[in-house]
Amino acid sequence: MKGSARRTLFALAAAAAALTTACGQKESSLEYQIAAAIHQISPQLPMRVDDVTTLTAITHEGTNIIYAMAIDQDLPASEIENARSQMQVSNQTALCAQEMTLRLIRMGATMTHRYTDKSGDRFETRVASCPNA
Repeated sequence: MKGSARRTLFALAAAAAALTTACGQKESSLEYQIAAAIHQISPQLPMRVDDVTTLTAITHEGTNIIYAMAIDQDLPASEIENARSQMQVSNQTALCAQEMTLRLIRMGATMTHRYTDKSGDRFETRVASCPNA
């Protein structure tokens, strides 16, 4: 998973950037804009983001955008926390480095990535703010 993490993040940042493009309107609430953007993106799913990860769905709970990620590997229990920790840092770095996703986070959106491996083990990351932003 280490080698694929960077490619995964860029694909997720691209999907989030598409959300912000659709959310450029100021006349409606952030939640409504997120819902409209997800409606536009969902027909493109599932989306393979790297050699082991597939974005299977994007949903939201209020202004929390939830990316459902399937990992085509069975991560040993001893590696789950390391994978979560690594992806937390990588996701925040990538999302905060993209102007469009940074803007969305500044508007109050949160981005949660829920990963499920082949055996059903799960972990998640959450980006609600960006350092130095």
